[in-house]
Amino acid sequence: MFLRRCSLPLLTALGLSVGAGMASAQTNPTPQPLPESLRTALDTQVGVDELLGEKLPLDLSFRTPEGTEVRLGDYFPGDGQPVVLTFNYADCPSLCVSQLDGLGQVMASVEGWSLGENYRVVTLGLDPAETPERTMQVRDRMAGFYSPLQESPQQWAFLNGSAEDVRAVADAVGFRYTYDEDSGQYLHSAALMLCTPDGRVARYLYGLRFPAQTFRLALAETADGSLRSTTDKILLFCFTFDPTGNSYVLAAWNFTRLFLAVFALALGAWLLRMFRQGRRPAPAEA
Repeated sequence: MFLRRCSLPLLTALGLSVGAGMASAQTNPTPQPLPESLRTALDTQVGVDELLGEKLPLDLSFRTPEGTEVRLGDYFPGDGQPVVLTFNYADCPSLCVSQLDGLGQVMASVEGWSLGENYRVVTLGLDPAETPERTMQVRDRMAGFYSPLQESPQQWAFLNGSAEDVRAVADAVGFRYTYDEDSGQYLHSAALMLCTPDGRVARYLYGLRFPAQTFRLALAETADGSLRSTTDKILLFCFTFDPTGNSYVLAAWNFTRLFLAVFALALGAWLLRMFRQGRRPAPAEA
């Protein structure tokens, strides 16, 4: 099962979160071993069950940090843009900060794909008691990694809602999390979901950091075809997603076909040139 193959990196990321909470007094906290009770909770209640193709509950209502009521479906207006969906919360001791920082960094490094013009990002808060002020602080932090947010912070949608509605969206995408009373933390994995313009789950990416190429190809693969550049189309033809490696790998046969096609075109152009040169009349003698 794919979830089991991902269990080690997911548990490592979760260990960073819990360990940081236990060592919060340190400037640079060192992750500590997980208590047995937490390990049991992680094994049974936390993880990701990939539900590719599942429809999100777009009619559910949430609120922005400014207090505006919105529908999840407002972020899927049918304009062809994919949506990156994450689950985080402001008072997460380490994991959420690291995950969102990594996302902001990769967004800044991807050329040809601009937030708000080519894709959207929606972050749902796991903590229903989170204040708008704390949500804004996290959103403002993201502007330090992705500079366009300094002018238009609302481009990255940080939404809060009832525990039931957040859980409903999480269940729809197979994102399992739980609240631990002893530590006062929401235990969850580091994962983001890419959703199609009509609100269906298309791709999962795991971890705190991943290459810009992986993020770009995931966006291009999920977006409407009209938003893909010629370069994106060529890359998608030559690369395919490998879920075991959480990355895109060379599709050898497609790459070979592309190479042969380019070679055949080049050869044809050369032969045509030689043929035309051979048919030119010889220059008249003086």
